[in-house]
Formats: sequence, C-alpha cells, structure tokens
Amino acid sequence: MDDHSAPIKRWVEIVTGVGVVVSLLFVGFEIRQNTAVARGQARQELAALNQEWLLTMAQDPAFESLWNKAWGASPSSSETVELSDAEARRAWFIMTMHLRRLENVYLQYREGLVDASALNSYGFASVSVFRRPQFRHYWHEQNARAGFDDDFVAFLETHIKTAPLEDQNWDEPTTD
Repeated sequence: MDDHSAPIKRWVEIVTGVGVVVSLLFVGFEIRQNTAVARGQARQELAALNQEWLLTMAQDPAFESLWNKAWGASPSSSETVELSDAEARRAWFIMTMHLRRLENVYLQYREGLVDASALNSYGFASVSVFRRPQFRHYWHEQNARAGFDDDFVAFLETHIKTAPLEDQNWDEPTTD
C-alpha cells in the first residue's frame, strides 16, 4: 500500500461510517413516523366502531329497547327481567358484540397501539352493566367468557371488581 492511498482509505471509511449513521437515523425516524401513523389509525378505527355502536343505539329503537330491557335493570335490583327466547338470543348477541368492541380496545392497548385513555373512552369508564345479575348469568353460567381472549377476561373481571361503584358485589357464583 502506498503512502497516498492511506489517507484516502481513511476518508472513505469516515464517509462510509457517517453514511451508515445517517441511514440508521433515517430508518429510526421512519419507524417512529410509521408507529405514530399506526397508533392514529388504531384510534380512528376504534372511534369508528364506537360511533357505529352509538348510532345503532340512537337510531334503532328495537335495539336500544332490547339493550335496556335485557341489561338495564339496577345493579342492586333483584328483579328478574323476562325475555322471550328470541329476545334472550338477541340480547346475548348484543352483549357479545359490545364486549368484542371492548376486547378490541383492550388488545390494542396491550399491543401499545392506544394508550390507557382509550380503555375509559370506549366503555370501561362505567362497569355497572357488568355488575348486574343478568350479566353474571351471561358471563358465568352461560360461560360467554370462554369466547374471549384470556388476558381480556382477566382484565375485565379485575376491572369489574375494583372499579368504584355503589354496588361492590361482584362475586363469581359458587359451584358446589
């Protein structure tokens, strides 16, 4: 190697090193931008699902009436709501759809796509409907919880037990 090529080789190595660093910085910036876009899209999709739910409640009197009839009794009330077989099936599907929305929010939160505020924004702020005898029957005796992600089930049950409300009686039915 001659004396003239050594400085050129060093400059090439420096320029190459700087190029690698600049490339890594650019890739990091792009990843950060893509993550922000993914989070924004996730939040927008959740908002669209929630809007669909709210519009259905607001515009479909039969849907809203069945929701209130099946799930709307007071948490401390021991009154039993009588539903026809068809109403009971529809109420089961309505609650399952509602919980699927909440599960979606939880799973996106768990993956880091939305922050904790999304959990409260999309249905976890009030747990009164989940403390009602009708829900306990649906969740435990009809074993509806078996169809949901195990982590979501644990999260929901913990949230129901620990959320402040007038009715603190969330006990799983005892089986003998």
